[in-house]
Amino acid sequence: MNVTLGALLSILSFVMGVTSQPIPAVEGDDVTLQCPLAHGVDLSAYTVDVSRDDLINVSDNDVHVYRHGQDHLQTQMAQYKKRTTLIHEDLTRGILTLTLASVKLSDSGPYKVYVPQLDAGCVIDLSVVTKDQENIAPVDELDNPAPKDPQNSTRRDDSSTTKPPVQGVTKSGDGDAAKVEPVWKTVLLSVGCCVAAAAIVGIVLLILWKLGKIQICKKKTPRGVKGPEDETMMQNT
Repeated sequence: MNVTLGALLSILSFVMGVTSQPIPAVEGDDVTLQCPLAHGVDLSAYTVDVSRDDLINVSDNDVHVYRHGQDHLQTQMAQYKKRTTLIHEDLTRGILTLTLASVKLSDSGPYKVYVPQLDAGCVIDLSVVTKDQENIAPVDELDNPAPKDPQNSTRRDDSSTTKPPVQGVTKSGDGDAAKVEPVWKTVLLSVGCCVAAAAIVGIVLLILWKLGKIQICKKKTPRGVKGPEDETMMQNT
């Protein structure tokens, strides 16, 4: 008998009691329980048992039994009658796929899947809640609520907050007076700048003249016209 690595891993998981993550379900829904037993091994010729070992008050705890290439439901528990469907095609790939119809709260618990010839199996945990419990937010969401939309909160704040009255509103009659004041300020500022610039230029020229850097040109007397110096020389002669 050939046993693949997948089958060995399944055997090891079963021996160690490894349980899959709980499968959530709502009362009245159909649930599919799936377990990879032996990857690549055709299990259609093997015996596959699905049972509820946690139930101790029943004589037979079989949920679904597959033997000799067909379903063997003579020992099936009464609460699972006509509610289980085993997908035979998946057994050829070493996978157990069992569908449970209209789950009840009493269906919650561990489901043990076992292949005696390979000593391989797994445990599937099913958790069924009522429809009312489905609508209740999980504990994590209650402790850490989702952040509110900042845009919505901003809109609410804007609509509920009373804006302060606007001050300094100028009436239509005083509009011209309000406009004149900035113009005068601009004119005075321009005149002041021009006077300051002229004063600076005058001071610079005066300093240059004192240093002899510039000379003041005298007005020349035209030819034929006697100037004051010529008259003085004639009188002296």
